[in-house]
Amino acid sequence: MINKGNIRGNVSIVMFLFLLTSFVSCKKEVVEPDGSTDERSVYLDDEFENKVRDSIWYYYKVVSLWQDMILPKTSSINLIDRRNYLRDNYTQYFETGEDVLEHLMAQTKTSSNGSNYDWYSFIDRKGVISGELQDGITSSYGMWLLFLSETSNDPAYLYVRSVDKNSSVYAAGIRRGDRIVSIDGKTNLDFTSQELENFKTIDEFLLSSKATLGIEPPSGSPFTKEIVSTSFNIDPVLDDRVIEYKGKKVGYLAFDSFVDVNGSNGMKGQFDDIFDEFEDAGINELVVDLRYNGGGATNTAEYLVNRIAPASANGDIMYTYDVNPVLKGWGWLDEGEEFGPVKIVKNGNLNLTRVYFLVTDGTASASELLMNSLKAHMTVYMIGVYGVANNQQVSLRTYGKPVGFFGINIVNEDIQLYASSFKTFNKNKEGNYFDGMIPNAHVWEFENFRDFGDPQETMLAAALEHIAPSPKAKIASAGTTKEVPAVSKSIKSFDKSPIRHGMFKYKKD
Repeated sequence: MINKGNIRGNVSIVMFLFLLTSFVSCKKEVVEPDGSTDERSVYLDDEFENKVRDSIWYYYKVVSLWQDMILPKTSSINLIDRRNYLRDNYTQYFETGEDVLEHLMAQTKTSSNGSNYDWYSFIDRKGVISGELQDGITSSYGMWLLFLSETSNDPAYLYVRSVDKNSSVYAAGIRRGDRIVSIDGKTNLDFTSQELENFKTIDEFLLSSKATLGIEPPSGSPFTKEIVSTSFNIDPVLDDRVIEYKGKKVGYLAFDSFVDVNGSNGMKGQFDDIFDEFEDAGINELVVDLRYNGGGATNTAEYLVNRIAPASANGDIMYTYDVNPVLKGWGWLDEGEEFGPVKIVKNGNLNLTRVYFLVTDGTASASELLMNSLKAHMTVYMIGVYGVANNQQVSLRTYGKPVGFFGINIVNEDIQLYASSFKTFNKNKEGNYFDGMIPNAHVWEFENFRDFGDPQETMLAAALEHIAPSPKAKIASAGTTKEVPAVSKSIKSFDKSPIRHGMFKYKKD
């Protein structure tokens, strides 16, 4: 029989919901067009990798939400405990653990459009996840870039989308909205030139240890700075302030990842100070900017629900889980267990009736969990953005990740498997937003490309306009479609952070 204690013993302290974007590179194709395993080659020379491959198949079969799609059949699941069963029948035909996982996810085909249910699971061989989200430490430039053009016919140039306040880039005076005109003397940084070289210059820069940038700020004189990629303490808070607007006191909080409030990173103290300031100021409206927030620790989502939800929600359901039948049969959904119902424990004195969220199609996972949990207890108003398709504006949804992971150590403590293992639902049993959550209204994000917290920045201005409307509001209801106007639009974003688009659940003490 499958050892429940073995599974529980391998569940890491961290448990998350996460989008795979950076970890899985292109691997040797091992899946035939009909989905069967390619058995023409056998890989058994590396015993360590043999164990990695066997462990990935084993744990994925046990914990995956789509367990019934993975061989052996669920009715024969105990076969995987037989010595060498997985290796003899499946894993010997794959070169690496990543190849095994890619094959397993490919088996989770939908019946509607043929895509995978699971394209989120991943393997972390470097401990990046726990380092960034629990300890709050990363090694990078701490900057994120994007191409922008004024219209479909204009060149798209490279701009700074956001900067971490503890990074060397921030110390060099580089800010959101600055245009990068050169990298180590190279000036061919427009979209067309970079597309021809498959963005090699930019990718090599983001992976380098130091570089010299030519910067053209929106105002002021151009300058040149050398920057270095270093280890630093992550500060996910992009801006926080109280805005006086037409007689209203509006709290504004922008942050780009759910760094764990229970970790050793000081995140809880920082959030405590921000919300205490909001309470002391007596805010009567709140805007939470999650436009670039792909998620993180569920502990942090829970903390924020407890601070934002009205007092009437205290003790009520925040969210519940669903897991596969095997884990359900082990009692994992029972009250008080790891995946038992999560309830609201109201923290602080905010007693708002509504909250605004600024979102994009990159807003994912723990961000969506936060919004979905709150919408059952108060008015949640989401302001989203337009995209472009066939030179027409389209109303974008949030990313759509109602599923999550918990980390499982495989072979040793340096390698963890994050297999999609649970779904979340709010008090009203709302979830399954695989196609994304639908914002209430949309704007062109870069129509007025200003820094976070500037009341004239497009998305924040839209929220303020809804809070206290002027005769001519610059905000459109969801679903409006028309020709692309002559305003700045994003062409392509560069995001090398491995914790983007993730919701990670940590084990309870």
